[in-house]
Amino acid sequence: MVEVGIHVFMSLYGLSVFLETPKHLRQGRRKYIMLSFLITILSALTGALDIAWMFQVLFRTTSGSEFFDVATEYNGNWDRSTDVISSGFTADGWRLYQHLLGFLIQATVSNPKINIDALSSASQLLTVATNIIVTTLITVHLIRTRRTLSKLLCPSIRADDPREVVLEYRNAGENRMYTKVISILIESAFPLSLFGVAAAIFQQIPVPRNQARAEAYLVWYHFIDGLFYSFCALSPHMIIFRVTIGRSWLKSPTMQQNGGNGALGPAANVDMEISKPIGFAHTVSGRQTTEIMIGTTYSGLEESSQRSFTAEELTDERRSDDFKLEEKSVL
Repeated sequence: MVEVGIHVFMSLYGLSVFLETPKHLRQGRRKYIMLSFLITILSALTGALDIAWMFQVLFRTTSGSEFFDVATEYNGNWDRSTDVISSGFTADGWRLYQHLLGFLIQATVSNPKINIDALSSASQLLTVATNIIVTTLITVHLIRTRRTLSKLLCPSIRADDPREVVLEYRNAGENRMYTKVISILIESAFPLSLFGVAAAIFQQIPVPRNQARAEAYLVWYHFIDGLFYSFCALSPHMIIFRVTIGRSWLKSPTMQQNGGNGALGPAANVDMEISKPIGFAHTVSGRQTTEIMIGTTYSGLEESSQRSFTAEELTDERRSDDFKLEEKSVL
Protein backbone atom coordinates (compact mmCIF):
# COMPACT_ATOMS: atom_id res chain seq x y z
CA MET A 1 0.00 0.00 0.00
CA VAL A 2 2.99 2.31 0.44
CA GLU A 3 3.75 1.85 -3.24
CA VAL A 4 0.16 2.74 -4.16
CA GLY A 5 0.41 5.86 -2.01
CA ILE A 6 3.56 6.93 -3.87
CA HIS A 7 1.80 6.40 -7.21
CA VAL A 8 -1.22 8.43 -6.07
CA PHE A 9 1.01 11.28 -4.90
CA MET A 10 2.98 11.44 -8.16
CA SER A 11 -0.20 11.30 -10.25
CA LEU A 12 -2.06 14.00 -8.32
CA TYR A 13 0.95 16.29 -8.02
CA GLY A 14 1.71 15.90 -11.72
CA LEU A 15 -1.93 16.71 -12.52
CA SER A 16 -1.83 19.83 -10.34
CA VAL A 17 1.31 21.07 -12.09
CA PHE A 18 -0.30 20.31 -15.45
CA LEU A 19 -3.41 22.34 -14.58
CA GLU A 20 -1.26 25.28 -13.44
CA THR A 21 0.65 25.25 -16.72
CA PRO A 22 -0.49 27.69 -19.45
CA LYS A 23 -2.55 26.11 -22.20
CA HIS A 24 0.05 26.71 -24.91
CA LEU A 25 2.56 24.65 -22.90
CA ARG A 26 0.22 21.73 -22.16
CA GLN A 27 0.45 20.26 -25.63
CA GLY A 28 2.36 17.00 -25.61
CA ARG A 29 1.97 16.42 -21.87
CA ARG A 30 -1.60 15.07 -21.70
CA LYS A 31 -0.55 11.57 -22.67
CA TYR A 32 1.97 11.51 -19.83
CA ILE A 33 -0.73 12.49 -17.34
CA MET A 34 -3.04 9.76 -18.68
CA LEU A 35 -0.24 7.19 -18.56
CA SER A 36 0.57 8.24 -15.00
CA PHE A 37 -3.00 7.57 -13.85
CA LEU A 38 -3.10 4.28 -15.78
CA ILE A 39 0.00 3.07 -13.92
CA THR A 40 -1.58 4.19 -10.63
CA ILE A 41 -4.83 2.29 -11.32
CA LEU A 42 -3.01 -0.91 -12.29
CA SER A 43 -0.75 -0.64 -9.25
CA ALA A 44 -3.76 -0.19 -6.97
CA LEU A 45 -5.41 -3.25 -8.55
CA THR A 46 -2.23 -5.26 -8.02
CA GLY A 47 -1.98 -4.14 -4.40
CA ALA A 48 -5.60 -5.03 -3.64
CA LEU A 49 -5.24 -8.50 -5.16
CA ASP A 50 -1.97 -9.02 -3.28
CA ILE A 51 -3.66 -8.20 0.03
CA ALA A 52 -6.53 -10.60 -0.71
CA TRP A 53 -4.09 -13.36 -1.70
CA MET A 54 -1.93 -12.83 1.39
CA PHE A 55 -4.98 -12.90 3.68
CA GLN A 56 -6.15 -16.22 2.25
CA VAL A 57 -2.70 -17.77 2.58
CA LEU A 58 -2.12 -16.54 6.14
CA PHE A 59 -5.60 -17.69 7.18
CA ARG A 60 -4.72 -21.31 6.33
CA THR A 61 -1.08 -21.23 7.46
CA THR A 62 0.19 -22.41 10.83
CA SER A 63 3.97 -22.45 10.21
CA GLY A 64 6.62 -21.01 7.92
CA SER A 65 7.09 -24.18 5.89
CA GLU A 66 3.33 -24.57 5.45
CA PHE A 67 3.08 -20.98 4.23
CA PHE A 68 5.18 -21.84 1.18
CA ASP A 69 3.00 -24.84 0.30
CA VAL A 70 -0.26 -22.92 0.71
CA ALA A 71 1.08 -19.97 -1.30
CA THR A 72 2.06 -22.30 -4.13
CA GLU A 73 -1.43 -23.81 -4.08
CA TYR A 74 -3.09 -20.39 -4.34
CA ASN A 75 -0.85 -19.30 -7.20
CA GLY A 76 -3.15 -21.04 -9.68
CA ASN A 77 -6.28 -19.08 -8.70
CA TRP A 78 -7.82 -16.48 -10.99
CA ASP A 79 -7.13 -13.59 -8.63
CA ARG A 80 -3.45 -14.46 -8.40
CA SER A 81 -3.21 -14.81 -12.18
CA THR A 82 -4.92 -11.42 -12.60
CA ASP A 83 -2.48 -9.97 -10.08
CA VAL A 84 0.52 -11.27 -12.00
CA ILE A 85 -0.83 -10.09 -15.36
CA SER A 86 -1.64 -6.63 -13.98
CA SER A 87 1.80 -6.34 -12.44
CA GLY A 88 3.48 -7.45 -15.65
CA PHE A 89 1.46 -5.02 -17.78
CA THR A 90 2.31 -2.19 -15.42
CA ALA A 91 6.02 -2.96 -15.50
CA ASP A 92 6.63 -3.88 -19.15
CA GLY A 93 4.11 -4.41 -21.92
CA TRP A 94 6.06 -7.29 -23.40
CA ARG A 95 5.88 -9.21 -20.14
CA LEU A 96 2.11 -9.49 -20.59
CA TYR A 97 2.78 -11.95 -23.40
CA GLN A 98 5.07 -13.99 -21.16
CA HIS A 99 2.51 -14.22 -18.34
CA LEU A 100 -0.35 -15.15 -20.70
CA LEU A 101 1.80 -17.82 -22.34
CA GLY A 102 2.86 -19.22 -18.99
CA PHE A 103 -0.75 -19.25 -17.77
CA LEU A 104 -1.92 -21.15 -20.89
CA ILE A 105 0.88 -23.70 -20.56
CA GLN A 106 0.11 -24.23 -16.90
CA ALA A 107 -3.62 -24.60 -17.58
CA THR A 108 -3.35 -26.99 -20.56
CA VAL A 109 -0.28 -29.08 -19.74
CA SER A 110 -0.10 -31.19 -16.60
CA ASN A 111 3.57 -31.94 -16.15
CA PRO A 112 4.89 -32.20 -12.60
CA LYS A 113 8.47 -31.91 -13.88
CA ILE A 114 7.99 -28.27 -14.89
CA ASN A 115 10.06 -26.03 -12.62
CA ILE A 116 7.92 -22.96 -11.96
CA ASP A 117 10.69 -21.34 -9.90
CA ALA A 118 13.08 -21.56 -12.84
CA LEU A 119 10.52 -19.90 -15.12
CA SER A 120 9.97 -17.12 -12.59
CA SER A 121 13.71 -16.53 -12.20
CA ALA A 122 14.15 -16.46 -15.97
CA SER A 123 11.34 -13.92 -16.29
CA GLN A 124 12.92 -11.68 -13.64
CA LEU A 125 16.37 -11.91 -15.21
CA LEU A 126 14.92 -11.11 -18.65
CA THR A 127 13.24 -8.03 -17.18
CA VAL A 128 16.53 -6.91 -15.63
CA ALA A 129 18.47 -7.57 -18.84
CA THR A 130 15.93 -5.68 -20.96
CA ASN A 131 16.03 -2.63 -18.68
CA ILE A 132 19.84 -2.62 -18.65
CA ILE A 133 20.10 -2.96 -22.43
CA VAL A 134 17.51 -0.27 -23.18
CA THR A 135 19.01 2.14 -20.63
CA THR A 136 22.50 1.55 -22.01
CA LEU A 137 21.43 2.15 -25.61
CA ILE A 138 19.63 5.39 -24.76
CA THR A 139 22.53 6.59 -22.59
CA VAL A 140 25.12 5.91 -25.31
CA HIS A 141 22.98 7.77 -27.85
CA LEU A 142 22.64 10.78 -25.53
CA ILE A 143 26.37 10.85 -24.82
CA ARG A 144 27.16 10.83 -28.55
CA THR A 145 24.64 13.61 -29.15
CA ARG A 146 26.17 15.65 -26.33
CA ARG A 147 29.65 15.30 -27.80
CA THR A 148 28.41 16.31 -31.25
CA LEU A 149 26.65 19.34 -29.82
CA SER A 150 29.76 20.30 -27.85
CA LYS A 151 31.82 20.34 -31.05
CA LEU A 152 29.24 22.49 -32.82
CA LEU A 153 29.10 25.00 -29.98
CA CYS A 154 32.88 25.26 -29.53
CA PRO A 155 34.38 26.95 -32.61
CA SER A 156 38.00 28.06 -32.67
CA ILE A 157 38.04 31.45 -30.92
CA ARG A 158 40.91 33.49 -29.62
CA ALA A 159 41.69 33.02 -25.95
CA ASP A 160 41.36 36.76 -25.28
CA ASP A 161 37.94 36.98 -26.96
CA PRO A 162 35.09 37.68 -24.50
CA ARG A 163 32.76 35.54 -26.60
CA GLU A 164 34.61 32.44 -25.43
CA VAL A 165 33.20 32.89 -21.94
CA VAL A 166 29.63 32.97 -23.24
CA LEU A 167 30.12 29.95 -25.49
CA GLU A 168 31.75 27.92 -22.75
CA TYR A 169 28.87 28.71 -20.40
CA ARG A 170 26.20 27.76 -22.90
CA ASN A 171 28.07 24.63 -23.86
CA ALA A 172 28.19 23.66 -20.18
CA GLY A 173 24.44 24.28 -19.95
CA GLU A 174 23.75 21.96 -22.88
CA ASN A 175 25.98 19.28 -21.34
CA ARG A 176 24.14 19.55 -18.03
CA MET A 177 20.84 19.08 -19.86
CA TYR A 178 21.97 15.77 -21.37
CA THR A 179 23.59 14.73 -18.10
CA LYS A 180 20.30 15.23 -16.25
CA VAL A 181 18.44 13.03 -18.74
CA ILE A 182 21.07 10.30 -18.42
CA SER A 183 20.95 10.49 -14.63
CA ILE A 184 17.15 10.16 -14.65
CA LEU A 185 17.36 6.99 -16.76
CA ILE A 186 20.09 5.44 -14.63
CA GLU A 187 18.37 6.33 -11.36
CA SER A 188 15.17 4.69 -12.60
CA ALA A 189 16.79 1.51 -13.90
CA PHE A 190 19.28 0.87 -11.07
CA PRO A 191 16.84 -0.16 -8.27
CA LEU A 192 14.89 -2.42 -10.62
CA SER A 193 18.06 -4.15 -11.81
CA LEU A 194 19.48 -4.53 -8.30
CA PHE A 195 16.38 -6.04 -6.70
CA GLY A 196 15.63 -8.10 -9.81
CA VAL A 197 18.96 -9.92 -9.62
CA ALA A 198 18.55 -10.42 -5.86
CA ALA A 199 15.01 -11.79 -6.28
CA ALA A 200 16.15 -14.20 -9.01
CA ILE A 201 18.93 -15.50 -6.74
CA PHE A 202 16.53 -15.98 -3.82
CA GLN A 203 14.15 -17.81 -6.16
CA GLN A 204 16.78 -20.52 -6.76
CA ILE A 205 17.62 -21.04 -3.08
CA PRO A 206 15.65 -23.99 -1.67
CA VAL A 207 13.49 -23.43 1.39
CA PRO A 208 15.32 -24.63 4.53
CA ARG A 209 13.82 -27.57 6.41
CA ASN A 210 14.32 -25.85 9.73
CA GLN A 211 11.22 -23.87 10.67
CA ALA A 212 13.10 -20.83 12.03
CA ARG A 213 15.33 -20.63 8.96
CA ALA A 214 12.34 -21.15 6.67
CA GLU A 215 10.52 -18.23 8.27
CA ALA A 216 13.57 -15.97 7.93
CA TYR A 217 14.02 -17.04 4.31
CA LEU A 218 10.39 -16.32 3.44
CA VAL A 219 10.53 -12.89 5.09
CA TRP A 220 13.61 -11.84 3.11
CA TYR A 221 12.38 -13.42 -0.12
CA HIS A 222 9.01 -11.69 -0.11
CA PHE A 223 10.63 -8.41 0.98
CA ILE A 224 13.08 -8.37 -1.93
CA ASP A 225 10.55 -9.77 -4.39
CA GLY A 226 8.06 -7.10 -3.32
CA LEU A 227 10.65 -4.36 -3.88
CA PHE A 228 11.40 -5.74 -7.33
CA TYR A 229 7.76 -5.71 -8.46
CA SER A 230 7.24 -2.33 -6.80
CA PHE A 231 10.06 -0.77 -8.80
CA CYS A 232 8.74 -2.42 -11.95
CA ALA A 233 5.92 0.11 -11.74
CA LEU A 234 7.75 2.91 -9.92
CA SER A 235 10.67 3.14 -12.36
CA PRO A 236 8.68 4.25 -15.44
CA HIS A 237 6.42 6.38 -13.24
CA MET A 238 9.47 8.18 -11.83
CA ILE A 239 10.52 9.18 -15.35
CA ILE A 240 7.02 10.42 -16.17
CA PHE A 241 6.90 12.32 -12.87
CA ARG A 242 10.21 14.08 -13.58
CA VAL A 243 8.99 15.06 -17.06
CA THR A 244 5.58 16.38 -15.99
CA ILE A 245 6.90 18.56 -13.14
CA GLY A 246 10.27 19.42 -14.69
CA ARG A 247 11.68 22.91 -14.90
CA SER A 248 14.04 24.34 -17.48
CA TRP A 249 15.73 27.62 -18.35
CA LEU A 250 13.50 29.40 -20.86
CA LYS A 251 15.39 32.69 -21.01
CA SER A 252 18.93 32.84 -22.32
CA PRO A 253 21.55 33.87 -19.78
CA THR A 254 23.10 37.32 -20.05
CA MET A 255 26.65 38.12 -19.05
CA GLN A 256 27.34 41.24 -17.04
CA GLN A 257 30.42 43.31 -17.48
CA ASN A 258 33.23 43.08 -14.96
CA GLY A 259 33.83 46.28 -13.06
CA GLY A 260 32.10 48.35 -15.72
CA ASN A 261 35.13 48.22 -18.04
CA GLY A 262 33.19 46.79 -20.94
CA ALA A 263 34.94 43.42 -20.89
CA LEU A 264 33.69 39.96 -20.19
CA GLY A 265 35.81 37.72 -18.02
CA PRO A 266 35.63 34.37 -16.24
CA ALA A 267 34.29 36.09 -13.14
CA ALA A 268 31.38 37.69 -14.97
CA ASN A 269 28.04 37.45 -13.23
CA VAL A 270 25.28 35.43 -14.85
CA ASP A 271 21.66 36.51 -14.71
CA MET A 272 19.19 33.70 -15.19
CA GLU A 273 15.50 33.33 -14.54
CA ILE A 274 13.79 30.18 -13.33
CA SER A 275 11.45 29.09 -16.05
CA LYS A 276 7.97 27.73 -16.29
CA PRO A 277 7.30 23.98 -16.77
CA ILE A 278 8.99 22.25 -19.66
CA GLY A 279 7.50 23.13 -23.05
CA PHE A 280 7.60 20.37 -25.67
CA ALA A 281 8.66 21.40 -29.18
CA HIS A 282 6.40 20.23 -32.00
CA THR A 283 8.05 21.91 -34.98
CA VAL A 284 11.48 21.54 -36.50
CA SER A 285 13.42 24.73 -36.07
CA GLY A 286 15.46 26.24 -38.86
CA ARG A 287 18.77 27.94 -38.44
CA GLN A 288 19.43 28.36 -34.78
CA THR A 289 20.69 31.72 -33.65
CA THR A 290 22.94 32.31 -30.68
CA GLU A 291 22.80 35.71 -29.02
CA ILE A 292 26.08 36.95 -27.64
CA MET A 293 26.72 40.02 -25.54
CA ILE A 294 29.89 41.71 -26.73
CA GLY A 295 31.45 44.62 -24.92
CA THR A 296 32.96 47.11 -27.42
CA THR A 297 34.76 50.40 -27.17
CA TYR A 298 34.38 53.15 -29.72
CA SER A 299 36.74 56.13 -29.49
CA GLY A 300 36.96 55.93 -25.74
CA LEU A 301 33.15 55.63 -25.31
CA GLU A 302 32.26 52.32 -23.63
CA GLU A 303 28.97 50.69 -24.44
CA SER A 304 27.53 47.20 -24.59
CA SER A 305 25.99 46.07 -27.87
CA GLN A 306 24.01 42.90 -28.52
CA ARG A 307 24.13 41.07 -31.81
CA SER A 308 22.86 37.70 -33.07
CA PHE A 309 25.16 35.29 -34.88
CA THR A 310 24.37 32.01 -36.55
CA ALA A 311 26.39 28.86 -36.04
CA GLU A 312 27.95 29.30 -39.49
CA GLU A 313 29.18 32.77 -38.59
CA LEU A 314 30.71 31.52 -35.37
CA THR A 315 32.57 28.64 -37.02
CA ASP A 316 33.73 30.50 -40.13
CA GLU A 317 37.24 31.80 -39.55
CA ARG A 318 37.00 34.07 -42.57
CA ARG A 319 34.51 36.29 -40.71
CA SER A 320 36.82 36.70 -37.73
CA ASP A 321 37.49 40.31 -38.71
CA ASP A 322 33.85 41.18 -38.04
CA PHE A 323 34.21 40.22 -34.40
CA LYS A 324 37.44 42.02 -33.57
CA LEU A 325 37.24 44.27 -30.57
CA GLU A 326 38.85 47.68 -30.43
CA GLU A 327 41.04 48.30 -27.42
CA LYS A 328 41.40 51.61 -25.68
CA SER A 329 44.74 53.17 -26.20
CA VAL A 330 46.67 53.67 -23.00
CA LEU A 331 48.16 57.12 -22.86
